[in-house]
Amino acid sequence: MSYKLIGRYVFNWDIGVSGSYKLQSGRNFGRTINAALPVSGSQTVLVESPTAQRARTSASSTSAWTRRSSWAGTVASRGCSTCST
Repeated sequence: MSYKLIGRYVFNWDIGVSGSYKLQSGRNFGRTINAALPVSGSQTVLVESPTAQRARTSASSTSAWTRRSSWAGTVASRGCSTCST
């Protein structure tokens, strides 16, 4: 399961603030063992259901600001290089 929240707001004087927050559940897994079998060699055997456990949930966030300026009819952006203007 995964959730993502993204937002951007432009204040007076074309100053923009943006941010994002992402929350993602860890993947499912079940414990296994390696068993030495007489005919087929070493095999991995499930000890519990593949959905019995879950890895840790991870969260991440980012933020940035931008400032639009115009010089002689051209528009430039300052701040975060990955932000849209």
